Order: sequence, then C-alpha cells, then structure tokens
Amino acid sequence: MLIPHLEAGVVVGHNLQFDLRFLTYEAERLKIGGVNLYFTDTLGLARSLLHTPTTYQLGTLLAHFDAAPARELHTAVGDAFATRTLFWKLVEAGGLTTLADANVQRLQWGAR
Repeated sequence: MLIPHLEAGVVVGHNLQFDLRFLTYEAERLKIGGVNLYFTDTLGLARSLLHTPTTYQLGTLLAHFDAAPARELHTAVGDAFATRTLFWKLVEAGGLTTLADANVQRLQWGAR
C-alpha cells in the first residue's frame, strides 16, 4: 500500500495544499485513517526565502536557480523531478539544516 511509503519520509510538493485536498478526500472516501504524514511545500519555502521572482511557478523558480527541468513540466513525473530539484536548491540557498527550517509540518487523519 502507498500509505506506509508516504509515512516513511517527508512528502515534498509544490503548491501542496492543492494536492493535499485530493489526498484528504480520497482517504476519507476509502475510510483510511491513522495516517501520519510529514510534508513541506516548495511554494511556501520559495515565498519565504526568495523575494525576486515575478511568479512562483515551478518553471520560473527553476530558472531563478538556472536549473533546467530534467523532464517535461506539467506532467506528474516531470513536476516531481522538478520539485525535488527546487527543494534542494531552496535548502542550499536558504542554508536550511533542520526539518523545522524547511517548514516540515504534520498532517494526520483519524484512527483506522
């Protein structure tokens, strides 16, 4: 099952609030509970660490760091690779050393 895989680490996404609505809906629909996720959002990190981008779109932020996307953007795999790249660029640029620095938060669903 996917849930133990997600619980094993920190979920990193860009504009994760959008995706978490889908995850929450599906968890409730499937009556999945007892889920304990840690997550961070590169959109929020970029907004707090960078003050120069004109937009905070994934492609624009990669360009800010002169990092070309490894795969085509606006696809699940391409955006996942791009988000990983952006996360590590933000960690480096912000001198982030702890989960708190990276604004890692906890999301829980009710008991199973």
